[in-house]
Amino acid sequence: MVLVLLSVLFVLAVVHLYLRFRVPKGLPPGPFLPLPILRRLPFSGYFGLTPLEAFDELRKKHGDLFSVHLGHKRVVMMCDYKQV
Repeated sequence: MVLVLLSVLFVLAVVHLYLRFRVPKGLPPGPFLPLPILRRLPFSGYFGLTPLEAFDELRKKHGDLFSVHLGHKRVVMMCDYKQV
């Protein structure tokens, strides 16, 4: 009985995380890892860089328009003023 209850709780937690952190359609590409503990893993290659240098590396990888998690929000970064 306890194993069934734990299994149900685990499935509910996974569904909750999926629904909370899924990427809406139409957002530009970007690194995706919204879990708070693991969030820094996509940026681990940018350790020691200033934020401007890290965003420049992301721009080179994903293009002039990309999305990234800042805090608990997913934001879209535009690196070319001509796109406005």
